[in-house]
Amino acid sequence: MSRFVHMLHAACWMVFRYFSQRYRRYAETWPYEVTQLTQDVSQGRLVPSKGLTAWQITEMFSKFGFYPEIYMRGDPRHGPIFDSLLYQYVESGLPVVAGLTGHGHAITIIGHVSDFSLGSQGVTSNGYLKALVANDDNHMPYHAIRKADHRPVGHWSDFKMEDIDLFIVPLYEKIHLSAEHIMKLAEAILTNDDLGIDACSNALAYNQLITRTFLTSSKSYKKFRRKETLPFGISKVYSELQMPKFIWVCEISTPELYVDGKVAGELIFDATANQYDRFAFLVIHYPDFLLLNDRRYLTDDPKRFTVRNVETGDVVPYHCYVSNLCEV
Repeated sequence: MSRFVHMLHAACWMVFRYFSQRYRRYAETWPYEVTQLTQDVSQGRLVPSKGLTAWQITEMFSKFGFYPEIYMRGDPRHGPIFDSLLYQYVESGLPVVAGLTGHGHAITIIGHVSDFSLGSQGVTSNGYLKALVANDDNHMPYHAIRKADHRPVGHWSDFKMEDIDLFIVPLYEKIHLSAEHIMKLAEAILTNDDLGIDACSNALAYNQLITRTFLTSSKSYKKFRRKETLPFGISKVYSELQMPKFIWVCEISTPELYVDGKVAGELIFDATANQYDRFAFLVIHYPDFLLLNDRRYLTDDPKRFTVRNVETGDVVPYHCYVSNLCEV
């Protein structure tokens, strides 16, 4: 396992500081206290540190109260989708510690920059990704880590996204479905012979889709959806629907709608489910189709499903969810 330089403590502190300021669950942790969070797998003295491994970072995250996931570009399980996974966690409003082991450095990723002039680059919203926004303790805040090779004029880092070869994401203990699981589950539903969008919708086809996937709290999601009246009374349905504390949402849109900040439907998943649960979803909503899944049923009883046909022959768009990140 490659070793980082000591600056990694600063990257971890940035993550801890964010959570302690936003959530009462997490206590304030000062920089020196951060250095004391890795002892069980430490190698040598803690201060001054000779550097940290990724495993030591996960130990620090765990002792702070997180249940971290670690992703490596060289891992055959995650390598092909590494950038998509990183984007989904950032889109979820989660600050992540990213390692650039070739440079012996680590940074904290806190946001992203999209460029809609790029046109549709695939079927997911990260096709529009231009850069990641990072806090790098060697520079002023909010450096942009560019995706392309060119370096535009402005506040851009010398690093590129390809230099990031691992990242560690802090998760709440009850979140059992990780980003890679949701990617597979959402794809399986959208292409399913019985529940897929081509099978259930006359208003939208799979080959037209752009999807955007993120993790959020059900409380925040319901609050946002109550502010805007979704078509056909769906706002009220979501407000009354029983949901766990955290949910994954896969928004369904088209290139034309997404550029305008609009969506045509969504899949909602129970983030506390496990990856082998065939009924991990709560909602399947296409423009003219709505299926609700009551997860209180523990069997395949058909009573767990409520189907509502939406009387429309066209897409009725509404705003995408934007509470995870603030636009600047």
